[in-house]
Amino acid sequence: MLQYADDTLILTRGDVASLQALKNILDDFSMATGLTINYHKSTFVPMNVDAATASTMVTVLGCELSTFPRRTSASLCLHTNFDLLIFSHSSPPLTNT
Repeated sequence: MLQYADDTLILTRGDVASLQALKNILDDFSMATGLTINYHKSTFVPMNVDAATASTMVTVLGCELSTFPRRTSASLCLHTNFDLLIFSHSSPPLTNT
């Protein structure tokens, strides 16, 4: 998890069970503290996850589906309070080229 000001970036495994567990933790935190996550203002960015799994995962979260890299124009300030990058556990390692 990375946080900067009011933005949060969470990295997790690329499977539905892991995402459901994360969503349950976030919902429990919300109930315990009274703080809420605006899922409708959040963005889900899957990486190396097949389309069917990504579709199921975005349904679990109830937020917008996006791609990486995110493309924005200089005139558009894109602000999200919650970006979620999902990496599949079968992702190839990153290498320098």
